[in-house]
Amino acid sequence: MNQINVMHVLRPAEGGMKEHVLTLAENFDRQRYNLMVCGPDYGDIMKQLQNMGIHTCSLALKGSFNPFQDVQVIMQLIKLLRQHAVKIIHTHGAKAGLVGRLAGRRAGVPISIATFHNFIYGEEHPLWKRNSFAMIQRLLARHTDYAIAVSEALGNEIKRVERFPDQRVTTIYNGINLNKFNQITEVTRKKRELGLEKYAPVVGVVARLIPQKGVSCFLKAAKIVQEHIPNVQFLIVGDGPARLSLEQEAVSLGLKKVLFAGFRFDVPKLLPLINIFVIPSISEGLSIGALEAMAARRPIVASKVGGLPELLRHGKTGMLVPPNEPAALAKTIVTILERPFFAEILGLQARQDVEKRFSVNKMVSATQSVYEGLIKQKLARNE
Repeated sequence: MNQINVMHVLRPAEGGMKEHVLTLAENFDRQRYNLMVCGPDYGDIMKQLQNMGIHTCSLALKGSFNPFQDVQVIMQLIKLLRQHAVKIIHTHGAKAGLVGRLAGRRAGVPISIATFHNFIYGEEHPLWKRNSFAMIQRLLARHTDYAIAVSEALGNEIKRVERFPDQRVTTIYNGINLNKFNQITEVTRKKRELGLEKYAPVVGVVARLIPQKGVSCFLKAAKIVQEHIPNVQFLIVGDGPARLSLEQEAVSLGLKKVLFAGFRFDVPKLLPLINIFVIPSISEGLSIGALEAMAARRPIVASKVGGLPELLRHGKTGMLVPPNEPAALAKTIVTILERPFFAEILGLQARQDVEKRFSVNKMVSATQSVYEGLIKQKLARNE
């Protein structure tokens, strides 16, 4: 049986989208599918893919819209799709979905799949922009064979706003490699390396530092927590355009022990240092960070937004709080810090849930099933 050529297209990616694509690339059936990934040379994702033996193509695809540059990217993609006789184009995120699906249609690629990772119709965008983008997405939906959402909440938004038919939308939760979180970490040594105090509790966030991740709300909550538990430490792992303003906010709030650790490759080794893992997002598709914290048996406090209520069972595997409400967030953090046995139970039950529901095998198998169904519909009958 000849391999089926598949091209994944993505914008500059870190966090959940990056891990999602890497997981698919590492675990897909290579005898059945010849995978290629096209995207910008951003971060280390392309190097990681190349080390797996995945063919990569560099695209000058930006996260923001630039009509002149985007047209050039579309033309480059059309050429690549034809050159490699691609049968399936699989896009990730809104920008790559726009550029990739237009190129795929023009190049005559038989199968078009789009994975949606994040909510894109939030209130932070002006109404005219949301309406314009929704209109474009509806036109693209007509020529997209299947939409994959990483949470039910996100899938419902796609069906409602973009008018995707129910039968062409499915939810496939992100999967996580649990082996990365079974390692033993020397907590004392790691704390010393970061400059954290040995015995003081650590409340942490791992996120890209952009407004949607709600780190400003976390800092305001940290101020309240500090008043109740003076020796508490706050760890923020991640980088992004809002980092400088967040560092300035931490100073203005008078936070005594907050560490901005920047982007780190050793997150699985940092998680055991964290007594409470916080996800203060204002908008969230499905948090890879939450899955990692669950795998590491961390008690989690998260905003009740997007796909997070699908991940966490309130009071069982984590605590859910209203988004953008520092007082409510702080109260829950203090409660868990003062109840270490309850914190331990939350972490243990979270690990059990992630083992049952969010395995790599489930994610990859479900995605390959989508491929196979479309191959039978659109390719087999033409052979």
